[in-house]
Amino acid sequence: YETNLTGWFKFANLWRGTNCTIVPSKEENEDIGAYDVTAYDAALTAQAAVGLRTFTENEQLAADANKNGNVETYDAALIARYAVKLPKLDDSHVGEWTFSPQRYIYQNMAQSFYDQDFSGIIIGNVHGDWQPNNAGELARVRQLNNLFFDIKSGDVTEVMIHFPGFKVVSADLEVSFDPHQLTFLNANNLQKTIAQLFYSMDNGRLRICFYSLQPITDQGYLISLKFKNRLKNTNAQIHIKKILINDVCYFSGDEKLAIGRNHDFVVDYKLYQSYPNPFSISGNSQLIRIDYELPKTSDVEILIYNTKGQLVKKLVNEKEQKGKHSVFWNGRNLNGVHVNSGLYFYKLRTKEREFVKKLLLVK
Repeated sequence: YETNLTGWFKFANLWRGTNCTIVPSKEENEDIGAYDVTAYDAALTAQAAVGLRTFTENEQLAADANKNGNVETYDAALIARYAVKLPKLDDSHVGEWTFSPQRYIYQNMAQSFYDQDFSGIIIGNVHGDWQPNNAGELARVRQLNNLFFDIKSGDVTEVMIHFPGFKVVSADLEVSFDPHQLTFLNANNLQKTIAQLFYSMDNGRLRICFYSLQPITDQGYLISLKFKNRLKNTNAQIHIKKILINDVCYFSGDEKLAIGRNHDFVVDYKLYQSYPNPFSISGNSQLIRIDYELPKTSDVEILIYNTKGQLVKKLVNEKEQKGKHSVFWNGRNLNGVHVNSGLYFYKLRTKEREFVKKLLLVK
């Protein structure tokens, strides 16, 4: 008997005194979307295995990837392998459906029964945010402001990845490249706190995931990807297809990274805090640095104002390309004279967005 789309089922016209057993089933990998089994599920499983997290009964069933009745770090590894589409090991049940309860048994039926519900559980889907027909996938894509890919080019191209501002427990990435131009060499873990790193490569499509027992807050690089350049003087590209940080998808699409230059993955306007702050003209640094990001080519103004709202200095007034930019201020006004100590405001202004931050100048 097949249920309807909401899972509703009914057995009617059964004879009184009948013995009946109802056992639910669902095909392996059926209705499992791109975000249903990820490195985040592996992280939750590993945390439970070492006593950092307590599971509900259904979470326990989802995390027990080899169905041995226990939640172990090995289960976390099986889940991570599935997330990057590595071949399943013989004892892995990730991607299979299980149910709670496993069956209903009725003997000598003498009455009608209602609300005989089953909970469907995907083994590996520990976080449990499953929706039918992958309905939740687009809703999970959120705006990402801080994600950096630092590309070092040469005979071997290395892509260094970090997520400043995030408390990273897990991450899933998918990239693609032309295998005629680049050969993937390896993916390396650059953080001691990362418990496991997994990756798989298939005809120019690379899937990577890693997870940690504790949130990673270090601002340094997390992982690196190395590629060998097969052709000389070729503008090879790596395409970013998907980025999940913890249980949230921050990018799904196609972002091109050009080999041979540092690349900032920018999807929104952003203005950073100036550095140094406070800024001393008499100190070692004679310049204050202001960093900002543009998600597309834009007409940009960077302006300095005093507390009276008067324009002190116009640092930028031009069209600039997408990416990360920096501008410096020497503490002088429009006439080239050093301004007085005090509080100042600096503004990023485009046609789409406007940001204002404070800086303090001391002598």
